[in-house]
Amino acid sequence: MRTERKIQTFNAKSALPISQNLVNRCGRNLKKDQLGGVIFGCTRHTMKECLSKQLFGLPAQHFSYVENINPKMPLFLFNYSDRKLHGIFEATSHGKMFIDPYAWINDDYTDETQYPAQVSYVYCYLHNKL
Repeated sequence: MRTERKIQTFNAKSALPISQNLVNRCGRNLKKDQLGGVIFGCTRHTMKECLSKQLFGLPAQHFSYVENINPKMPLFLFNYSDRKLHGIFEATSHGKMFIDPYAWINDDYTDETQYPAQVSYVYCYLHNKL
């Protein structure tokens, strides 16, 4: 027996209050006390370098929240190629620009990293990939 689905339209702009303490709607400008951890991304091409250098990086436009990373903060690494989350890692530095300006250099691009918003880390707990 087939039942009809009920369809409802939800307008998020009018239904949800927008917090005044967030600078933008994407949540990337969280304050230090609002940031409990950070998930970085990689691919099968960049993961080996992330692990060997013990360094995670994001494009410059993400520095607004990378700069709020403190030592001992939990970090995770999501591999977009195999869709698995790795961790838990622990930050060993504050989030900075250009810790390693030559990390993830590809000959097809420039002489400077595409991922300058960086943090160094150590393995904290090695769990099965999620």
